[in-house]
Amino acid sequence: MATLQQLLAPQVILESITSRIKQPGDALQRFLGMSLAGGPAVLDNSMYMRYAAYDIFDSIQDIATFRMPGTGPATRARQGVGQVPVTIPRMHEKVPLMYEELGNLRPLGKTSGNIDTGGRDYITRQETILKQYFQNAREFLCASLLRGAFTLTQSNENWVADYSGGEISIDYQIPSGNKSQLNMLAAGSIIAISWDNTASAQIFENLLAINSAYWSLHGWPLEHIWCDSVMWGYVTANTGIKARSGTSNVVFDEFKRVSNYDDQERARDGFEAKLKCLPMISWHVYDGGTKVGTSSTFTKFVPSTAIAGLPTPQPQLYQLLVGGEYVVEQDGMPATVKRGLNFWPKYTSEPSRVEIVGLDNAIPISRVPKSQIYGTVVF
Repeated sequence: MATLQQLLAPQVILESITSRIKQPGDALQRFLGMSLAGGPAVLDNSMYMRYAAYDIFDSIQDIATFRMPGTGPATRARQGVGQVPVTIPRMHEKVPLMYEELGNLRPLGKTSGNIDTGGRDYITRQETILKQYFQNAREFLCASLLRGAFTLTQSNENWVADYSGGEISIDYQIPSGNKSQLNMLAAGSIIAISWDNTASAQIFENLLAINSAYWSLHGWPLEHIWCDSVMWGYVTANTGIKARSGTSNVVFDEFKRVSNYDDQERARDGFEAKLKCLPMISWHVYDGGTKVGTSSTFTKFVPSTAIAGLPTPQPQLYQLLVGGEYVVEQDGMPATVKRGLNFWPKYTSEPSRVEIVGLDNAIPISRVPKSQIYGTVVF
């Protein structure tokens, strides 16, 4: 039998709700121009299904042929045309909610004297969490673009995503010379000394060599590097970087929290920096990540052993391809095409419930894979 204290004790609920995990940001999506809200790199007006291709017609770096006076023109072969097929991955989830439970709830953060009519507050919160799953998946895909690949492992009807080790590999075709120790011109690895050797690593020379190789490979300059805070520590402690930064030994001109967010909470997620001796390169110092793989392990978007470098993003280099499919939102309704990211409620009887459904068909692509590096600089 319940005691008087148990029956009549007041219920005290703090007027706040605690999340023990901070909502991940979308720094990579914003940087690449591929955020959920749209951006210059989002291509969503020409494809409706999950299969596409883009054509290749390269410019050239050769010069015209010099000829003797009184001779005809040299003969040159036609410029080749290529094509790259793309299969757009599909992300699809639902959250079923029973009205038997939704009809007996109070709003989170409120006392039992308040009624969450029809579970509206609870449903809204579940919708927010479902959106985070899809945003995190888009961020994972953008990180995979920087890394050069991701993999999928089949688990019943699901595909479990990871950066490596899966059954199926989705390769962004970054040349092997633009990975690992960066043998970019087949003349030897640029990264000969590990960057955690702060006394001997030639970070300044390495970055100039990467930029020089960029001009040879494609013509766009190295303008952005993504790394984590551990790597940034190695860079700013480097003897060569310090020696080229003046007598004060303050090696950076800028080191500030990300400023391109309206939401100031998310603006704390990363840092932007520039070295005094290499002001043309912007560093993005970011420790963000998501849980991936069959063991659901938290993994940084860029690990402490690597850097990802690229020119300033623009649609001719990187794009988000948005696909679609036919969807029947409610039983008995006609099918409609849903492109990109969509959410809708599906109502079902016997028993009465609502299912919050999310669907996304999208993948970022690199139109010029040679424009990227993913270097293992600590080894």
